Amino acid sequence: MTDRSARTRRGLLRGVGTLALVGLAGCSEDDEEPPADDTDADGVEDDDGDEAEDDSGDGDEDTTESWPMFRFDAANTGVGDGSGPTGDGSELWTVETGGSVYGSPTVVDGVVLVGSYDDSLYAVDAAEGEVLWELDLGDDVFSSPAVLDGFAYVGSFDESLYVVDVETGEIENQRSLDAEVGASPTISEGTIYLGTDVGEVLALGATEWTAETEGPVVATPAVAEGRVFVGSFDGVLSAHDADDGETLWEFEEGSTFEATPAVSDGLVYAGTRDGTFYALDTEDGGMAWGVEGGDWTASGPAVFDGTVYVGNDNGALAAFDAADGSQVWTVDTGGRVWSSPTVADGVVYAANRDGSVFGLDAESGDEVYSAEIGEVAFSSPTPVGSRLYVGTADGSIHALE
Repeated sequence: MTDRSARTRRGLLRGVGTLALVGLAGCSEDDEEPPADDTDADGVEDDDGDEAEDDSGDGDEDTTESWPMFRFDAANTGVGDGSGPTGDGSELWTVETGGSVYGSPTVVDGVVLVGSYDDSLYAVDAAEGEVLWELDLGDDVFSSPAVLDGFAYVGSFDESLYVVDVETGEIENQRSLDAEVGASPTISEGTIYLGTDVGEVLALGATEWTAETEGPVVATPAVAEGRVFVGSFDGVLSAHDADDGETLWEFEEGSTFEATPAVSDGLVYAGTRDGTFYALDTEDGGMAWGVEGGDWTASGPAVFDGTVYVGNDNGALAAFDAADGSQVWTVDTGGRVWSSPTVADGVVYAANRDGSVFGLDAESGDEVYSAEIGEVAFSSPTPVGSRLYVGTADGSIHALE
């Protein structure tokens, strides 16, 4: 794989094109029903796009816990409501695909969903590692699926957005976008939000609009407080009204906003290719604080209990006070960190390109979990049911415990 500094992501990531998505799962081209009403991707009512907890159902935690989209919730906090492993890690199972796995696994109802650069979307039994189905999507799949009401929404480089029945693996709907789709969708209140490599932010479904940017948008939008936050390759992080797409403010930095932003407690957090990490006021885009240093930041932050966690190309995983940016701790992981950290049950999980997957105590930074697998490029460790699910550049999907 080549350095991304001189290119946008094709072979790594390329975005989606313009479309007006009229119908989603269960809707024909002529229908006007949205995919859902007033729910986030896990099917739980959530008016502002923040994490909502589903207490329904009993049974084994491996099937009742879930991770319904790339950063768990619409605000992109990267914080789940389940658990991950601790101690010395081991592999429960490994599934080989025919191409590199850059996307992050989505896990719902005991099924692991992840795309591969062999043109396919895979569904794997979370407990046993059995491939339940494999679906050809026509070209490489970088996009991490988002699941709502039994349907997975995922993009492909064949210039389409697909709606796939999770149980059967059948395509329920397909929308041609006239541009390759690599961005991961965010679902909030019946609307899918996507960035595109042609310089657009799209709202599709219950609400529909298009907002233009000056540069490609390869990061997953964050949706919270009635706003959509997205960074672009023109060095601008912008906020848009979630109802009509109106641009509410723009923060111009000069370097590429490639990493996925996250929102918590009135601040939006995002890093840039020049290594600067920012916290901006969600109301007006004013800078609350900025931390300089490090190298290229491709990692999206996780925000948990008043602390922000982010990886860096220099191999660091750092924790900052969410309110003022003061450093809480930093750990040298021994390899470049491009994937985004995740948090479960007080443990921060991350991976680096040297093949290390690790869990750090969120408060102290002390290592509480470690495992060695193949090179992890962009795939974030997904903590569900006391396990981690992660993809590697050698074309594998791993379940770790």
